[in-house]
Amino acid sequence: MLSSYLSATEMLSDLHMHTSAKKNLTRTTPHEPLRILIADDAKLVADTLGEILCRSGFLVSVVYSGKKALERAPDFLPDCLIADTLGSEMSGIELVVQMKKHYPMIQIVFGLTDLLYQLDC
Repeated sequence: MLSSYLSATEMLSDLHMHTSAKKNLTRTTPHEPLRILIADDAKLVADTLGEILCRSGFLVSVVYSGKKALERAPDFLPDCLIADTLGSEMSGIELVVQMKKHYPMIQIVFGLTDLLYQLDC
């Protein structure tokens, strides 16, 4: 699973280089790290990925539900959302729809835990 995390980190580094060139992002400038909001009800997965991305130089905020992600977003102003399918309170798809509605330029990585478990098979 760690190799999957590292691949995600490389993908986000590429995303940062690509999106830093755009002028209309939420807050990111070429001199500011990419802001990544992680929403995953699997706390160990979310915390581990958050730690890896933090150590890689990204600004990271970790939450464990879609509701908390929507609450955190206005203050954090994420450039990227990494979301799992989440729990019963709000599905990951509902979260993505709401985030895109309020932050149209946000980049989305979806289905984290399920994807990582599939990659390990």
